[in-house]
Amino acid sequence: MAKKTSWFEFLGSVRFAIFLLIILTVVSLVGIVIPQDLPDGQYIHQWGRLLSRILLPLGVTHVFTTPWFYLLLGLLSLNILVCAVLKLWKKMDNALKFRFLPSSQELSQFKHSFSFKTSGNEAAVKDALQGYLKKGSYAFSAQESAGAVQIAASRGKLKEIGSLLFHVSIVIIFIGGLVAKLGGYSYLSELSNGASAVVRERDFRVKSDGFKLERNNDGSVKSFKTNLSLIRFDNSVIVNKIIEVNSPLAYEGIRFYQSSYGEEPDAVENATLKISGPGIDTVSGPSVESVPFDAPAAWEKSGCTVRLLRFVPDFMIDMATHEVSSRSDKPENPALNVVLLKGKDTLFSHWVFLKYPDMHSEKEKYRVQFLDYTPLYYTGIEVRKNPGVPFIWAGILFMTFGIFCMFYVAKRNLWIFIEKKEGGEAVVSLAGSSNREHAGFDMEFDRIKTEVEQFVLKGGK
Repeated sequence: MAKKTSWFEFLGSVRFAIFLLIILTVVSLVGIVIPQDLPDGQYIHQWGRLLSRILLPLGVTHVFTTPWFYLLLGLLSLNILVCAVLKLWKKMDNALKFRFLPSSQELSQFKHSFSFKTSGNEAAVKDALQGYLKKGSYAFSAQESAGAVQIAASRGKLKEIGSLLFHVSIVIIFIGGLVAKLGGYSYLSELSNGASAVVRERDFRVKSDGFKLERNNDGSVKSFKTNLSLIRFDNSVIVNKIIEVNSPLAYEGIRFYQSSYGEEPDAVENATLKISGPGIDTVSGPSVESVPFDAPAAWEKSGCTVRLLRFVPDFMIDMATHEVSSRSDKPENPALNVVLLKGKDTLFSHWVFLKYPDMHSEKEKYRVQFLDYTPLYYTGIEVRKNPGVPFIWAGILFMTFGIFCMFYVAKRNLWIFIEKKEGGEAVVSLAGSSNREHAGFDMEFDRIKTEVEQFVLKGGK
């Protein structure tokens, strides 16, 4: 009668794993064949209303984010976990037990075996053999049966332990992933220079004290870094570090990664202007200076002050309300609102355009040209908490050591029978096996044969 399989064994069975993999494969093919995440109207137009009413609620248009797809992945993960636990149990049982043979006749089935006679009594021979095994770092156990003593010995149990560690590592990594999913988070915080943001579940903020972008000679980006600080709510600094890609700031289990950067859509670091007009022109013509954004700047030897009030990357104006806004965040039509003052008098107050430098030049006594600007960058900081990392690293270490033991540690098994014969003699029969049947064990067994005979005949000396 076949043994009844429990539900726990079924969850960890290969049959259940194959069943889940077939379903996941079919579902994934559906997700590949059917275009995903399009507007419902496109599917209705293509399939018709009747078929759409059946397929759309099933989630075939967004297969990889449906609850039942996550359920299938969860069941497959559970199958791997249960399989690992079952194998772990069996491996532990095999590793801790010594396997005894039914009788000495079984030894003849081994490739490596021999026997010899000795005049010593059974107890003395047993003590001598156990002394030899201890000297050779063998673990052993003895049991007595009618007319004989059997010793089962092994060396290289690290191979079994390696298999144990490998299966344990799967469980540990799975636990690490679960802990990370339940207790961790990851989000992007975009910070302007000097700006800060509260860190989740903590009593401090993360602040950008400056972003630096370095370029190569050809203009390509070489590196980007942020001077990052963690500060208490009373503005006391906890820690400060310049972070860059692959060099995060870590504190209290949270890591702050340099993730991205971008240009501020409504501000610049500075702009280069060319201004001309009465009292400003020099001998060589209109003067050119770099002006900081949103800060009064004295113009060269003219007694004038210039200020950049506003910046838009893609200028547009509502002709009805005369409100200025930006079509997009891209610098398609950069414009600056510039004010030129002398004392309390306003000499110039207009929008100036990078692509249209002559705008307002005909009607105004003073002329301001927008020549260039340096973008003001924000920094993208990824804030990540992953409490599962220690589990995952432990799992990786266990797996690495386990694989090393399984492939590079050789296990040796020895079985020894001591049988008492008439006349006070004892017959010692020995057989051995290795998980690696090669010339190396042939030589080792020949050495064991010689050493055992000499050790027993000399009385364990």
